[in-house]
Amino acid sequence: MARARGRFLLFLTPVSAVAVVLLGVVSGGVRPYRSARVYSGPTEGITNLSLRVELGDRDRVVEVPAASVPFVVTALDGGQPVASARGRSDSSGSAEVSLRLPRARNSALELWVEPVGHDLPALARGLVLGSGAAFRRGATRRGGFQRGRSTGDIELAVAPAHGVLITAQGALEDELVIRARRGDAPVAAAPVTAKLEGAEPAEAHVVTDARGLARLRLRPSEPVVRVALSVSAEGAVGTLASRIEVVQGAIRALKQGDRLRLESSGAATTAHLGFFDENQRYGGARAELTTSPDGRLVGELPWPPGLVAAPLWVVASSQPDLASPSAVGWPAVGFAEPDPQTFDARELLLLDGAPAARTREERRAQRIRWVTAAYAAVALLATLVLFVRRVREADARIEEHLAEAGVDDAAHAIAPVRKARAVLAAACIGLGFVVLCVFALLKD
Repeated sequence: MARARGRFLLFLTPVSAVAVVLLGVVSGGVRPYRSARVYSGPTEGITNLSLRVELGDRDRVVEVPAASVPFVVTALDGGQPVASARGRSDSSGSAEVSLRLPRARNSALELWVEPVGHDLPALARGLVLGSGAAFRRGATRRGGFQRGRSTGDIELAVAPAHGVLITAQGALEDELVIRARRGDAPVAAAPVTAKLEGAEPAEAHVVTDARGLARLRLRPSEPVVRVALSVSAEGAVGTLASRIEVVQGAIRALKQGDRLRLESSGAATTAHLGFFDENQRYGGARAELTTSPDGRLVGELPWPPGLVAAPLWVVASSQPDLASPSAVGWPAVGFAEPDPQTFDARELLLLDGAPAARTREERRAQRIRWVTAAYAAVALLATLVLFVRRVREADARIEEHLAEAGVDDAAHAIAPVRKARAVLAAACIGLGFVVLCVFALLKD
């Protein structure tokens, strides 16, 4: 009975080591982990923080949005919560969250993003500080009157009416503003001839109003529109040659009453929006674009209630972080001048929980691997002990049988000492376990 139990243990120990190592390899790999990123504008001097929280499940290769995940965002000051808000990610993994702080501050603020549930790790934690100077440096301004190469007594200038020109498609058109001045005075009722390259019409005639301004509707078709203007009025003449770049694939956002109208000639069917002034982010939105009968992509959504800041720009992009090459910050509120400029703001990444989540997951996997390797090492020692004892018991039984047969003197010739072979067998067993340990530690 004892002999059978010994054989069973000698067989069971390495088998259990292999099973534990395989289990450790399966559970000890780096699993997909969930984390959050927090985007916004400047946080300095702000009491109403408008945040965009982006949740994602990440592995070594790809990141996919974590949709319909509830979470809580908490702001802390001195380790004490001062504001919190709940949110739930949409199909793209993003959610808009607003925090109302008790006071404005110019220093860093501690921010936690945690899932709703017990014993779940935080999605992101850390200190955040959105610099207003960095925010403004990262924003591009386009538009305004351009003088180009001009001649004559009448000074001509031209500007996109909405800040930039975009490629026309279907009924989508754009507009240029032409200004004629002589000295500091506007030239009214002046006939202006415009010749265009890269847009339709190729030639047009407009007349300036009392402010010396004229508007020309056009349909850009090339990346650059070349404009040649000439005017003759009040016994004076003027010419202008200029070029205006066209933003291809841009999504135009125009405020019309209490609605925000979107239109595009690009391929993106989803518009991501951000509402900014030069010092703050006021919120964001997402809208689906549909194809109209004339081929344009159009969409519409209500203007955010209570949003009365001025001047205000609406950044429209095909990417959630507003960083696409065709993103434009369209002037929306508070612009009386005929040549408004764009403010192509980019959201600031305030907090990224991915590095901490990855480190946490790698540590978990490493702990499992070390425990697995330690079990394999203990199993090796146990197997060697059982093996040596088994060899000694076998040698003792052989000597006992030879003694009973009366051939003690010939014992070494009949059953020579197996020390070298036993050592070789033990070495092979040890090598197998070493391979198991290395496999447990290094297998990813």
